[in-house]
Amino acid sequence: MMKSHTTILTSLLLASTLANALQVRFKKSDVAEQERILARRGDMTNCPSPTDAIPLHRLFQNEGELYRITARSLDSDALDGGYEFDGVTAQVFHPDVNHAMTGPMYHVYNSQTRDNFYTSDAEERDAMLRRDGDCVDKGAVASVFVRRVCGSKPLYRLYNPMTMNHFYTVDDAEVDEAVAERGYDDEPAVAAFVLPK
Repeated sequence: MMKSHTTILTSLLLASTLANALQVRFKKSDVAEQERILARRGDMTNCPSPTDAIPLHRLFQNEGELYRITARSLDSDALDGGYEFDGVTAQVFHPDVNHAMTGPMYHVYNSQTRDNFYTSDAEERDAMLRRDGDCVDKGAVASVFVRRVCGSKPLYRLYNPMTMNHFYTVDDAEVDEAVAERGYDDEPAVAAFVLPK
């Protein structure tokens, strides 16, 4: 009996350690180290052409301080629900682009909090859908880099526990401002890697 408890505890400790290691990999503080590693490896070959990239628009709705990002054209469908254009955040590829260096960026919508959650990690998407019954899978909104290659930059995802929503940016100054002045968590996650605007 004691051996099974030890085995269970060991398994839990290993799972926790692995989860922490994976989470750290996507933190803002590790991006500089990733850049140094990738520069040494020369991970810039076989990149998709930047001329095929399209704008990633950030949309904002003042009521509830809600943000959305989309690679669609800014027609009336993209601006539904009272959202307004808030600028071009980055460059991405059309969701149908299938390239060895890119993968989908998924959109999960929470109908209760009206939060828009984006990630390039299918496991993270699935965990969000399992954890909260109010979440709906809205599919892929863009094709992005799933790791730091081809001159890409991190698309940071910040969470505000007071408004229960996420904010997305590639701009370090916007990250600092959102943390210092608007109540967002001080260690943003990396939702994906994108081309600078």
